[in-house]
Amino acid sequence: MVELPLDELSEESKRLQALQNYEILDTPREKYFDEMAEIAANACETPIAVINFIADNRQWFKAETGIGQQEMPFDVSICRHAILENDMLIVKDLSLDERFTCNPLVAQDKGLRFYAGVLIKTPEGAVIGTVCVLDKNPRPEGLALNQQRILRSLSLQVTAELELRLAKRRLQAENISLKKSESKLKIAISVANFGLGDVDYKKNVSIFDKTAAELYDLPADTPLTEEEVNARFHPEDAPWIKKEMESLSHHDSLGTVTFEHRVVHSDGQVLWLISNTKAEYTLDENNLRTLKSGIIAVRDITYRKKSDDEKALLVRELHHRVGNLFALAAGIVNMSARTAVNVSELARAINGRLHALSASHSLVHAYSSDNMSQSHKVQLSATISTILAPYISMECNAVEMIGPDLLLDQEMLSALSLALHELGTNAMKYGAFSALNGSVKVSWSTEKGSLYLDWQENDGPKIKAPPTSKGFGTKLTEIVIEQQLKGSVKREWHKDGLKVQLSVPIKTVQTGESAG
Repeated sequence: MVELPLDELSEESKRLQALQNYEILDTPREKYFDEMAEIAANACETPIAVINFIADNRQWFKAETGIGQQEMPFDVSICRHAILENDMLIVKDLSLDERFTCNPLVAQDKGLRFYAGVLIKTPEGAVIGTVCVLDKNPRPEGLALNQQRILRSLSLQVTAELELRLAKRRLQAENISLKKSESKLKIAISVANFGLGDVDYKKNVSIFDKTAAELYDLPADTPLTEEEVNARFHPEDAPWIKKEMESLSHHDSLGTVTFEHRVVHSDGQVLWLISNTKAEYTLDENNLRTLKSGIIAVRDITYRKKSDDEKALLVRELHHRVGNLFALAAGIVNMSARTAVNVSELARAINGRLHALSASHSLVHAYSSDNMSQSHKVQLSATISTILAPYISMECNAVEMIGPDLLLDQEMLSALSLALHELGTNAMKYGAFSALNGSVKVSWSTEKGSLYLDWQENDGPKIKAPPTSKGFGTKLTEIVIEQQLKGSVKREWHKDGLKVQLSVPIKTVQTGESAG
């Protein structure tokens, strides 16, 4: 159904458009309208009664009695004159009225003589047809008042029926549109992975759909108490979430709150969610609004939060590494100066160690390149030698390496390189590499599907007590070993030096002869 606006049309165009909007033209005969035509004929005591609509070029009968056809040409229509009246047209003798004397329906032998018709109007006043009665005999007395009232009543009844049907069609169209919108909304919610919930603030209960229930680790389509929902909030987030939700009750609240928070599942899993709440209010007897209900939309943003954390970690690592490079450069100068005999030897020592430092830095970062083949493997011993080269004195063997030939894949190489680099940097700052005769023993072995790598510092500064806090390098080592490689890190602080054991699964490590 297409309804055109009526406000910018001419009066005749408005009338025709109003008739078109009802969608009544050329519809089948219906008992409902036939009975109204019979009522009109019986009440007015006429052989002919018609419920008709005037289109742009024809007179069409929705119901008739005494005619036997469903429409007539517009030029012989008597009702086309009736629609020019304000309410009712009564012609006692058509043959005496100059408007109709030439009408073939009147001029023929035993033609029409009497006509009475009441206008069918829309609620806006547009005339679209008539309820009329006709007789082949003149009626000098016209119609009695009660007969006129009956015709008017039938006219109003026709309009009411047309309006009812129009409203029904509009409602059906709106329902179809609503269903389409609901379907699109469901698709959008599904694509965006939103979970929805309804809140009844009077009863303090919530009901979550399947997606929201899974995010909160609670049953779906089940009334949940405020305590059950709040129990899922992370303990650190629960206090300020409570304040956010209480803000909805403030007199100046806009009725919406949006925030990011954590939920803790029964198995200990922690998810980050973004929660949007839209509240509805009711007025109490003092005309003060109180919370009535609300809709909650939640979405999982754990991946985004993890990505943000990783970016922050990379930034901190960058700052940390820049600082370490300056510390390493200073350490190389100090270590070289201890054994150099002259300036030329000092320059050669510093230059060689800075080149070694550059090589280890390149090794750590090369394997994160997108262009590096996933099948590329490097010897563990070569990795250790390259990473620790900047710390090794040219005059003594400061690093001892003991272990079988092992080939490392890209992921393990990158993670172990980072860990070894941090251990070496820490030894340069505080441990064995900061002492003239300090040394490090690196040994490794494989057992039951795991690689065990031991880092033992000797002859460094005496350790009085373990540190009371973890530095960034220590945290970074734990992240790459424990989280990335699913391994473990153990530290022991002996008086003679630090001992660290790294343990990681080696499903991708191959043992065998040297790669050359």
